[in-house]
Amino acid sequence: MPRKFKCESIEGQLSLWDIGITENKGSFTKSEVNIAKTDDKITEIEEKVTKVLNNAQIVQNENQIDKLKITPEQQEFLNKNKVMENENLSRLIKQCCGYLAIEMAYEDSYVTTYINTMGIKEFDSPKKVQVIPMDKILYYKSLNFKANNTQEEKLLKIKDKALKVIRRKGDENIIIITEKNVISINSIGWVLEWNGIEVIYDEDEVEKNEILQEAQPIEEDLKVGDPVEATYGGEVIQGVISRIYGPGNVTINIIFDGKHSAFYRGNVRKIKELHNIG
Repeated sequence: MPRKFKCESIEGQLSLWDIGITENKGSFTKSEVNIAKTDDKITEIEEKVTKVLNNAQIVQNENQIDKLKITPEQQEFLNKNKVMENENLSRLIKQCCGYLAIEMAYEDSYVTTYINTMGIKEFDSPKKVQVIPMDKILYYKSLNFKANNTQEEKLLKIKDKALKVIRRKGDENIIIITEKNVISINSIGWVLEWNGIEVIYDEDEVEKNEILQEAQPIEEDLKVGDPVEATYGGEVIQGVISRIYGPGNVTINIIFDGKHSAFYRGNVRKIKELHNIG
């Protein structure tokens, strides 16, 4: 009686019947099939595949791409789809990973399309680009990408560690460079820390605030309702104090141009009257 064999395969494993035979050496009877030779042939195929992968890796290493530059294929995608002519285009971001992020703004929503280095659309995301300090902002339509009150309050707590405070055009994140690392405060108030990275920015995006390293609490008495002057985003603003709080009352909340923002007391100066408040 012939023996019955039960064949069980492991997930991901090939059986003999999964392997295609490309060379026809004639017909064989069952007695002529040499299993050992078939196994040798499998091993030989695997070795050839390994060699191909190794060669591909070498080619990739020899042709490193500057990930912050638009590739010819990505540029072709922009041209073919007339992206720069689209009235809904909000931002164009070259990500440090090499992807090109195309952000479109609509009445009440955003859609971001990600294009790989070969100019192929990978996917759409129903939200803004999540920009990080290593990304390059190539285009922005409006200056409305500004920090909010939560971010400004978080900045106050770590501002004494800052060597540079950077507010990039088209970026709603606040970037702080310290002696030890780089800190980014995003729009929902998360404080993210980065080590050993290069921040992509222009010198005119560094907060022009000489008080950064020299700020000292002023002695004059400040109270709610006082007209004051303070530094905001590298610019001098004028407004009215709406709240004073924090340990030692060092945090001053000011209303200006219809906005509320918190400032370190040492950056605030009392004035006689408002001149340029909107």
